[in-house]
Amino acid sequence: MSKIVIKQRIKQLSRILLVVFFVLGAGALRTPAQSQKMIGGGVGNMIPLNRLGQRFMPTESYFINAGWRRDEKTTVQLQYYAFKFDNINKTKTTFKDLKMSLAFQIVGLIYDYEVIQLPLWTSLYLTGGFTLNKWAFNRKAYSYIDGSDSTSAILYEFDDYQRDDWSWGGCAGLTLRVSPFSFLHMGIRAQYHFVIAELWPALKLDMEKVSGLEFIESGIFIEISKEF
Repeated sequence: MSKIVIKQRIKQLSRILLVVFFVLGAGALRTPAQSQKMIGGGVGNMIPLNRLGQRFMPTESYFINAGWRRDEKTTVQLQYYAFKFDNINKTKTTFKDLKMSLAFQIVGLIYDYEVIQLPLWTSLYLTGGFTLNKWAFNRKAYSYIDGSDSTSAILYEFDDYQRDDWSWGGCAGLTLRVSPFSFLHMGIRAQYHFVIAELWPALKLDMEKVSGLEFIESGIFIEISKEF
């Protein structure tokens, strides 16, 4: 998935989230703490961990979110983001010219709980939530010869391989949010994300099974809120 396609899908889903944003606002109990609704987006960096990190290098992502303030300390948000690991880790993989990718589209229900109020309109939040992940793995057809001479050489050929699925996941981390105005919020977020899925091994390509897709998400965001 190219960056252009990702951006186009984000624009389409932003319209859906706007509808969800107002539906949630209409369905929520009308209390002063719940009257603040917000919408925003940002850009981040995805860092694969453990065996997933042995296959791929970090990549960037784009995300949008919409939500509401549940009480004085808690914010609830729906978040969508998409990204694609397609740069293999050449220091960890045996075959440097192998072509493979792992693309994600993720929808999450994220909670932010304020733990510390800092100077200069800044607050530190504990962040966590559940995610539904649409992922797709692709490995292009590949072949190589194993052997030093023609009498002992063996040709290994691998067909194009694809696998995709829906999987549940969870994330947890920290968010630092700055609110210079009552309607404007900016910040940075870092969290650990675990997806309950696996990538099958390819032992002839020196790739072991990946049980659980793990990565660190870090990013910057901007949000606009309004009292209803």
